[in-house]
Amino acid sequence: MRANPAVVNGVPMHRQREVEAAKPAPSWEWEDSKARYLASLLEANRQDTHRDYRGKLKAPELERFKGRKVNTITRNEILQACDAVAARDVQP
Repeated sequence: MRANPAVVNGVPMHRQREVEAAKPAPSWEWEDSKARYLASLLEANRQDTHRDYRGKLKAPELERFKGRKVNTITRNEILQACDAVAARDVQP
């Protein structure tokens, strides 16, 4: 007699999917991802490019992501940060 694949480990398949879906996806924290990105730039770009990108990533508008997992940052939050950068240069 074959075991029912939906309950091989004693847990119904739909419950296994729910448990898996509830687990946080693997992700780097914002600071770690910046460091890794900048390190990768050094491998294939000039030092000037690295310095320029490092400066861009120090924008105060990006501080809102400090301590966050990258996969939790929403498109709207990115858009808000971009809008805040653009608003810096607007003269009333």
